Amino acid sequence: MDPVKLGIIGTGQRCIYFFVPFIRSFPEKAKLIGIADKDPLRLSSAEQDIGMSLKSYLNYEDLLSDPEIEAVIITTPDSTHREIFEKALSSGKDILCEKPLATTIEDAVHMAKISLGKSNVTQLGFMLRYSPFYTKLKEIVDKGSIGKIEHIKIFETVESYHGATYFRRWHRFVKKSGGLLVHKACHTLDIANWLIGNKPSWVSGEGGINSFIEKEGTSMHCKDCQFRHNCLASYRFGGWNWNYLNQEERKIIENDNNDLCVYQTAKDSIDNAIVNVKYLNDVNIEYNFSTTGNFQERHFTIHGSSGVIIASQHENNILISQTNHPDQSIKTYTRRSDEHGEGDNPLMDDFINSVLTRQVPIADILSGCMSVAIGDTATKSINSNSKWINIDSQLSFLPDNFKSDKS
Repeated sequence: MDPVKLGIIGTGQRCIYFFVPFIRSFPEKAKLIGIADKDPLRLSSAEQDIGMSLKSYLNYEDLLSDPEIEAVIITTPDSTHREIFEKALSSGKDILCEKPLATTIEDAVHMAKISLGKSNVTQLGFMLRYSPFYTKLKEIVDKGSIGKIEHIKIFETVESYHGATYFRRWHRFVKKSGGLLVHKACHTLDIANWLIGNKPSWVSGEGGINSFIEKEGTSMHCKDCQFRHNCLASYRFGGWNWNYLNQEERKIIENDNNDLCVYQTAKDSIDNAIVNVKYLNDVNIEYNFSTTGNFQERHFTIHGSSGVIIASQHENNILISQTNHPDQSIKTYTRRSDEHGEGDNPLMDDFINSVLTRQVPIADILSGCMSVAIGDTATKSINSNSKWINIDSQLSFLPDNFKSDKS
């Protein structure tokens, strides 16, 4: 079978550091035909870094018009997803859209609605659904190991240096990213939706900016700051910084915006939150989110009618405590996993397989809509004195027994 012919729109770090290496490693599965980026310097740098013979476009619509390209991957900033997704859908090409689907519930619902009834494969970049840890957790829950789910308590901590990077990048602005409850929390909220298998109905949130606030004596740039050597958030020159710099930026890295002080920057995204969600099937979740942890962690305590599951991604451990049964502990990784739980390659495998077989992917566009609905509504709740907000009307296009799962 011939490899799927792909185009990538947006040449940021996910393009360069994941999708291109996957395509290079599995030429029998996928072939990169073209890339598009409106920034000529970034596009030129990507061409040289990729090192393949391919077409390049400054206008993504020209890439969508290329008849040789069968499917596209959208890796542009979050606020651009709606426009590009709509045009890709109209072009007839299959789509893998990086998370989050959109930055607002309104845009996410619109995108989900227009995708219904279309023949395009539409997939979201929710790699955690493909992680051995979460596929095992889903299997345990679906088997009824602890009976009916009643309540889930979730703690997510982003390691402090990683968390700080969001506040020197465009992600710190809600208009561009939806805020971190949309951009970052969408992964974890999606896993909750997947496990519960029902529609969220009521959402409330409380939180704010409590860590990355202005600090006396700091400078606008880390290189000029007296606290540079002792600050956990200080920019690490030459280190991994969750960004892709073009070749000109690499020459002047110490003058680049990556060096901005996270305490001095303008921002309106929260850096911590508590989100509560009630589902139509009477399950509720409490989700605690922080950007200043000592390590990356997603920790789930799932209460059921006949037991409890305690799952720690950081510790790679799922503990099943059933009524009248001995506790059982399960490990899923053979080595220390990355933050994405080894789900990146299986996500791409599912996309390629879905394009070839026309099956619905495990992480579809509707799942992306659900997570944005919660994250955006929680942000709105935080900005309106933590009131409960009902989202039944926005999600009414989905049946009440909707499951965010292709099964």
